[in-house]
Amino acid sequence: MQGSGKHWGKTKEEIVAALQASETQARRIHHGQLELVAFLNNQGLATELGYSNPAALLVHALRISPKEAKLRLA
Repeated sequence: MQGSGKHWGKTKEEIVAALQASETQARRIHHGQLELVAFLNNQGLATELGYSNPAALLVHALRISPKEAKLRLA
């Protein structure tokens, strides 16, 4: 498998550091998403918007599976 050309010339340490920075950024984004899901759930916004439950809203709005929606709500 060939990697992206933008990483050619980087040291192994630079690649690992970039991977770590990317993971940190992904975790921050995920945390923010979960905060929004919790707020949506706690405020009862799904029913206000016409959905039968919060999971149904997440399935529709985020195009995720019902299983994934339930995991995020848990």
